[in-house]
Amino acid sequence: MADTMDQALGWDDAIEGSGSDFEPVPAGEYGFRVVSMERQYHNGSDKMAPCPVARIEIELTDAPRAAHLFDRLFLNKKTMWKIVDFFTSIGLHDKGDDKPFKPDWTRIAGRCGRCRVKTREYNGSTYNDVDRWLAPEAPAARVQAPYAPTADAIPADARTHAVVDDAVRQAQKQAMKPGAF
Repeated sequence: MADTMDQALGWDDAIEGSGSDFEPVPAGEYGFRVVSMERQYHNGSDKMAPCPVARIEIELTDAPRAAHLFDRLFLNKKTMWKIVDFFTSIGLHDKGDDKPFKPDWTRIAGRCGRCRVKTREYNGSTYNDVDRWLAPEAPAARVQAPYAPTADAIPADARTHAVVDDAVRQAQKQAMKPGAF
């Protein structure tokens, strides 16, 4: 039997089917991974001057079912706080650092963080939106306890201890960096 789901349609073809079976995830806090960022432009409105827009696609990583969400970050002084929150949530900006920084948009794809998701009603349908980008938990809370050998552990020479100790120190330094997880 041929797969008929992956075939192009013409502009004048009849469309079959009952529509999407999309169901939003419940409002709450979820981990996410940045899938992509698309550069767009906002032509302006009564509430916002014309400005560039970053259209962010994320995939929720711990939601009850697969979910992709989109958010728009307006590059406007009015919404700088949201850009800072986003970059803080993915570990590319330090929480509480008030110094100006230049966002590195090329490094966001694949980065992970946490966000608060809300639901909204529109034309009789329910949708998900990113309500807030959340800062990562304190680095100290994420560091694992150091390895403590048991009494029956096999002794190793001093050189092996030095190599292992160095590897542990490097891993701990890496874990202390924002966005390391």
